[in-house]
Amino acid sequence: MRRLFALLYCLVVPLAMVAADAEPEPENDAKTILGTWKIVKATKGGEVPDAEMLKSQFIFKAEKVIVTRPSGGEDPASYKLYPNKNPKEIDISPTMGAEQTVRGIYKFEKGQLLLLVNKPGAERPKKYDEKTDVMLLLERVKK
Repeated sequence: MRRLFALLYCLVVPLAMVAADAEPEPENDAKTILGTWKIVKATKGGEVPDAEMLKSQFIFKAEKVIVTRPSGGEDPASYKLYPNKNPKEIDISPTMGAEQTVRGIYKFEKGQLLLLVNKPGAERPKKYDEKTDVMLLLERVKK
């Protein structure tokens, strides 16, 4: 019996050490972001935006996002996530108009989505406490 435990110890401990050193699997942000999100908190240029913007919703589909406004307008865009970057990155490209790609960072925390982006063509934010052009804290809309 002691030999069995010794053998198991010799096999299990090295395997556990290898598993501990392995890179963790990235969370599946591409699935987590899907759905409709409402704005809980926002700033634009350091100021609270108008009420119309605060009532807008974001509908994330596979590589496509539609921003809906309460007045009925919609702004479609494509997006790309980079969950393996630190901090996680997002690029949003309008599908209408000649605007450039907006580069930002994002994170999921306590069921919410935090997006920090700068003006089109500007440099991507590097950390979450940095002053950015737009900060959005989104919460999933419950069905």
